[in-house]
Amino acid sequence: MERGEAMDGLDAVLPALLSQIASGSFGEAGARLWDSLAGLVARVWRSAGEGTPDVFVGSLRQGDVGAITDLLAQMAEEHPTFRKDLRAWVEEADRAGQGGIVANVVHGNVSGISIQARDIGNLQL
Repeated sequence: MERGEAMDGLDAVLPALLSQIASGSFGEAGARLWDSLAGLVARVWRSAGEGTPDVFVGSLRQGDVGAITDLLAQMAEEHPTFRKDLRAWVEEADRAGQGGIVANVVHGNVSGISIQARDIGNLQL
């Protein structure tokens, strides 16, 4: 299974979501979300007879979104149940952020300027 198949759209949303949580913009809800994500990861690793990987724990503490996303993608490829649980976690996190997660993706060749934005006030382009 390709990474894109395993993540099936999560790869576009997850980095933005994790960045917002790491930045503190979710407040106390963000701390609970970090804890629940760590719990999901730990459950998979415990079921495999291993502890939670140090790279995840360290990355979580540092807010290293790239490393966390990569690890989650790898786990989603290897564990279909985790993939389902991760999708549910993203939905929960999106609700906690009042649906504020935006993931703009440009596919194919783009010639010229591509502008993607949301809620930019009274700006006219």
